[in-house]
Amino acid sequence: MNTASSVSTKTQDLKPFIYQPLLATCEIRILVLHPAGSFDNPLEAHLQSRSLPQNYGEIVNLKEFPGPYEAINYVWGAADRTFDLICEGRLLKVTRSVDTVLRHLRKERQSRRLWIDASDRQALRRQALHNNPICNNQDDMVGKGPQITPMDRIYGRAVEVHAWLGEATPEDDIPIGLMRMIRPYIHLFHRMLSRPWFRQRWILQEIVLAQ
Repeated sequence: MNTASSVSTKTQDLKPFIYQPLLATCEIRILVLHPAGSFDNPLEAHLQSRSLPQNYGEIVNLKEFPGPYEAINYVWGAADRTFDLICEGRLLKVTRSVDTVLRHLRKERQSRRLWIDASDRQALRRQALHNNPICNNQDDMVGKGPQITPMDRIYGRAVEVHAWLGEATPEDDIPIGLMRMIRPYIHLFHRMLSRPWFRQRWILQEIVLAQ
């Protein structure tokens, strides 16, 4: 039996993952992504709850709010949850976008603590959903409520925020190369954009409306 078949059989035998409810409005779920030696290895992880301070910028006791984490921002894409993530020995279905992001960010030898957001918030609101289909229980509309509000606190406490633009293509080398070339001159762009003309809110509208 090949690897793909054995993995499929393994996940089919697993019971569905069951979310444990968050105990307070200042709690979030953190995905602890397990390491793997190969990109194609099954995704395995477990969830941890983590408390946040009640207010943004509040000084906290690290013993009371332990555990650094990284936040991820990505475009959610298709809502179909057809990919497998083994969470705490049970099967959690995720989207293609989540599967791709986690495989690229997974490390070979150590776990990674992650909180995931979605960039396409308008689409999520239209579907009465918000944020990540892992760190939030998308099948529990009540359970998601506590995490809708503290976005500033979630990002404000992250040690790093990753913006996932999608998988690389050969053409991406061109803009990346250009950015590296202009990096030494970025202060000149900042100086130009600091001119009063750029602080007028209506300038973009006037330029776009021109025939």
